[in-house]
Amino acid sequence: MEVPWFDRSRLSFQESWEISLTLVVLLLSSNPHSAEYLHHLMTTIEDDGLAYRIEEDALDIALGIRNKLLRFNLKPTISNINDILEIVEFNQIANSVCWSDTEVKRIFKNINLLIEDLEKLESEIDTDFQDHSLHLKGLIARILGYDAVQVMSGHASKGREFNKVFLVGLEDDVIPSYRSHNNKDDIAEERRIFYVSLTRAKKSLYLTYASERMMPWKKKQTKKPSRFLKNIPDEFFSAAPM
Repeated sequence: MEVPWFDRSRLSFQESWEISLTLVVLLLSSNPHSAEYLHHLMTTIEDDGLAYRIEEDALDIALGIRNKLLRFNLKPTISNINDILEIVEFNQIANSVCWSDTEVKRIFKNINLLIEDLEKLESEIDTDFQDHSLHLKGLIARILGYDAVQVMSGHASKGREFNKVFLVGLEDDVIPSYRSHNNKDDIAEERRIFYVSLTRAKKSLYLTYASERMMPWKKKQTKKPSRFLKNIPDEFFSAAPM
C-alpha cells in the first residue's frame, strides 16, 4: 500500500500563527456549519495565544469569524483567499496582536507566500475537480498534515507536535554530521536539534538507523548508530536498542 507523504521543505512560507489561522479559516469557509472546523479554529486561536493578546475568549473570536463566513457564504478558492481574509477582518486581528505596521506587513507577506505555495501545489496535481473549493480543501489538509506523512528536518519540526514521529538515518556521520565530529559547539547544536525532534512526539516515537548504507559511489558502507542514542536511558525504549 502506498503511503501518502508531503515534503515540507518545499514550502516557502514561515510557520507561524497567521498561517495556522489562515488555513483553518479557509477550512471553515468551505463548510461554516462544521462543528469540527469551528472547534479546530477555536483551538488554534487558543494555542497560538491570540485570545490572550486580543483579550477576548477564544470561542467568541471563533464564533465571530464563523458568523462572518455564514453571512457572506463565499466558498474558498486559491484566487479568493484574500477576499475571505477581508470578510473575517483578518487585518483587524493582525493589528490587534502586532506591535507595529512593519510586523503587520510581514504577516501579510508571509500569507502571500502561502498563497504562492498553494498555487504551485495546485499546478503540480492533475485534477478534474469541478468544485475548486474541494480541491483547495484537499491542499490545505495536506499542508496541515491531516492526510499525509509530513517529511521535515529537525529544525523545521520546532513548534509542531504529532501523535507518531519517526526519526530516520540515526547514524554517526549523519546525526551528528561528519563535519561536526571535531567541533564541540556544532555537536552541542546537533544534540539540541535531536532533542527537539524527540519531543515532537505526543504518543509514540520510532528511532531507526541503518547498519549498512549504499554510498553514492555504489559501495556499501558499515554504519554505527548515532552517539546521541546512548544518552537515552534503556527504560525509555519499548524494545532494547541493538
